[in-house]
Amino acid sequence: MDRIYKNKFNEEHFFVNVFGTPRWDDPCIKDVKATLRDKKGVLDGPKNLTKNREFHLYKYKSSNILIDELFVKIKYKCNDEDKALKKKIPQSCIQNKEGKEMSIKTSDKVTVYFDTELFNCNLGDIRLKPVDKQNISKTKMQ
Repeated sequence: MDRIYKNKFNEEHFFVNVFGTPRWDDPCIKDVKATLRDKKGVLDGPKNLTKNREFHLYKYKSSNILIDELFVKIKYKCNDEDKALKKKIPQSCIQNKEGKEMSIKTSDKVTVYFDTELFNCNLGDIRLKPVDKQNISKTKMQ
């Protein structure tokens, strides 16, 4: 079922703000970069990330960009091996307790209204590990 997102002004066009804080303990982790992407490619970034410092990625969402196709890709090196972590939007977003969402279902789609001007996606703490078989895969660094 398709999902359509609208802001407090009933608009499908708005800014998407994705943010989080990368954390890691292993000193081998370096060259950490984040991009906001969809299936067509990079929408914002790459941004160099610093351990324990919040980062932000922004994109103006027009009608041809679907929030459900957005994701953040974090690439890094550990012992000269390329690693990547993917966080899907909006599934990886921590719900803001102050913001409200209201969903209205029709036969072929769900319209999600949120009570702010922006779509804020808080990824929270993003833990980078030297090896995590579920979330990290080898990739070519671009």
